[in-house]
Amino acid sequence: MEKSLKILEFNIILEKIRAKTHLDASKEELKKLKMMNDPEEIEKALSETDEAAVLLQRMHRFPLYFSSDVGVLIARCSKGGIVTAEELLEVGKFLDTIKANFLYLKTLEENQLAAPHFQERVKTFFYPLELNKRIKEVIDPEGEIKDTASRALRDIRRAIRDCERQIRSKLQEILHKESAKLTSNLISIRNERYVIPVRNDQKHQVPGIIHGQSASGETVFVEPLAVNQLNNRLNGLLEEEEREIARILREISARIASCSEELLSAYKTLIHLDIVFGKAEYALEIDAKKPRINTEGILELYNCRHPLLNVERVVPNNVFIGRDYQGIIITGPNTGGKTVLLKTVGLLSLMVKYGLLVPCDEESQIMIFDKVLADIGDEQSIDQNLSTFSAHLKNVISIINAASEESLVLLDELGSGTDPAEGSALAIAIFEHLLSKKCLVIATSHYSELKLYAYRSENVINASVEFDVNTLQPTYKLLLGIPGQSNALKISRMLGLSEEIIQKAESYAYERSDDFGRALDKLLKQTRELERLQKQTKEKEKNLSVRLAELDFEREELRLQKNEILKQAEEEARALISESEAKLNKLFDDLEAMKERAVKGHEVAETKHRFRMLKAEAKAERESTPEETEFKAGESVFLERFGAYGIILSEKKNNKFDVQIGNATVTVSKKEIRHAEAGDAKTSLSPRTNRALAVKKDVSMTLDLRGKRYEEAKIALEKFIDDALFGALAQVNIIHGFGTGIIREMVHNYLKKSEFVESFRFGGANEGGRGVTVVNLKK
Repeated sequence: MEKSLKILEFNIILEKIRAKTHLDASKEELKKLKMMNDPEEIEKALSETDEAAVLLQRMHRFPLYFSSDVGVLIARCSKGGIVTAEELLEVGKFLDTIKANFLYLKTLEENQLAAPHFQERVKTFFYPLELNKRIKEVIDPEGEIKDTASRALRDIRRAIRDCERQIRSKLQEILHKESAKLTSNLISIRNERYVIPVRNDQKHQVPGIIHGQSASGETVFVEPLAVNQLNNRLNGLLEEEEREIARILREISARIASCSEELLSAYKTLIHLDIVFGKAEYALEIDAKKPRINTEGILELYNCRHPLLNVERVVPNNVFIGRDYQGIIITGPNTGGKTVLLKTVGLLSLMVKYGLLVPCDEESQIMIFDKVLADIGDEQSIDQNLSTFSAHLKNVISIINAASEESLVLLDELGSGTDPAEGSALAIAIFEHLLSKKCLVIATSHYSELKLYAYRSENVINASVEFDVNTLQPTYKLLLGIPGQSNALKISRMLGLSEEIIQKAESYAYERSDDFGRALDKLLKQTRELERLQKQTKEKEKNLSVRLAELDFEREELRLQKNEILKQAEEEARALISESEAKLNKLFDDLEAMKERAVKGHEVAETKHRFRMLKAEAKAERESTPEETEFKAGESVFLERFGAYGIILSEKKNNKFDVQIGNATVTVSKKEIRHAEAGDAKTSLSPRTNRALAVKKDVSMTLDLRGKRYEEAKIALEKFIDDALFGALAQVNIIHGFGTGIIREMVHNYLKKSEFVESFRFGGANEGGRGVTVVNLKK
């Protein structure tokens, strides 16, 4: 089998799948991928790959945030080992992947996408929430330990920063005082000690410890005695920091170890899913489908194609064997596609045993062969001093010994490479012997004797690859029941060979016309049988058409039911709109009442807030026009965006329409328009999702405008001040950063003009300095 896998180039298929996996562990696992023989196991693997292909088309690939072999890290922790900070970051990404896959599964369920295999895998995951939270507290996205990892670490690092500040301050004093004795005014670190660069001839004039010199020897690096104790203290703090980090990593490693078994199980499942989705991506690339499988010795391939052919157009073929006949003998000219056809049948038969979808129609069915044995190509061996014939025969002997009742045997140019009379006799004997072992056999040959053998046999059929004698080119189409012809005489006549020579050749060729007469008779019988099968097929197509008509009727009924539901939902939407209009009228009444008296700032803010909430509610109630709604030129429609009626002038690409509103013409998308109803002046809305609109009670005291554009920042500022007034806040902070000053200037201009602002100032030293503006609001 290993030799057949190589001959059929199955290793190239696996390489293509490996390229589509994301984890290194998955790529290694594919190298050890085992061939399956159990039909139930194969059916499950095919269904899982098919399901993944659907998910890739309808959604996207399942989440996978890590890349390293976290299995090794988890296993190390389970044995008492400790992970590094960088490794802990990968473990965190692994836990994020588990969480993301639960969310991915939830999305599938919300969208009613059936994925039983994916669901079965993901629901076995264990997600340690508290562990993941702890990892996020400890490590930042760059793999550095955070100050917040522990209170002790935070205090140590604060002490380190204070100590470094003292050292630098002291060294700056020395640099200023001893500048004439230095080669530069830069502070550097040597042997984990802060040092200054002193001229070599002045090294004894600066009291301290020398920690080395420059390559030129002109500079020596001196640790002044004035900072020696500070350096000692700093190094002691750094050692404390390392000990605390080691303690933290040891603590988290122990927590990983406590659930290592569950995490390793999830890791193995993610590797499996990575391989399954890799198979699915490759299936979509080659337009592969899930065939039916059987154990009854039947191989029926409809429109099958070789997955590795790198040509613009691959000619699909139908191959049937096992139901009416046990063997196929394919004859015809060279370069006609006989060998490619053998490889296609063998490769597709192997692919299903590895859970791979195959490039053929879904109604195809493939026998689960225990072995696919192939002798294809020129096996001449100089090293072993074997001729082509000897090499082929050696392979055939191995195949004969290995073949069983459940095997598929593929033989290319059977009996070639020796005397035609002996070669054809040997080919027939080998073919008959293999048939006696009850296996399925497909062979290619040039020998006419094999064509006659096929005619005389009840369970063997002739086949050929079609050749166009007009263009002198093969069509690569397999013709079952029709033997191949060399067409040598026809081609010779077309190419201008002397008619006298051709006639003499014809007289020699047709001396054995009796044999060919019998062959022709059998060919006619087989043709009639094929016609009978064709009639059966047409009858099935007729029945199928009737069933499709019934399904169309049922679909129309469902459409009518759906329209009735939508109509009812629209009526409910109208009621909701009426309710919103009542709320707006109440708001306008409140505004009129406010005109009659002095208005306080918080009342204006509250009114604005109510208006925004009503506006949001109205927007929430509107849904886009259903995709199935049809519009045509000349129809009256209502445009949601413009709040006006118009007439459709024409339909454009991508669900766009040109609509005339008064004297103007606008282009809008389908979801922005709806049918206008006679006598209706209101907007017709589709059912809304039920959303609760509660008044905002908790208002933030800080607004961060960093990274926002000018207009975006201005809108956010106005809303923030309104919310602050509504929330009865006395003081708020606005972070605008330093930058170019454009956002800061806009903020200050707005605050100067606002009647609700008592005063404002830049933030103090502990409030963000000139990057923050502190605002006091009027009470």
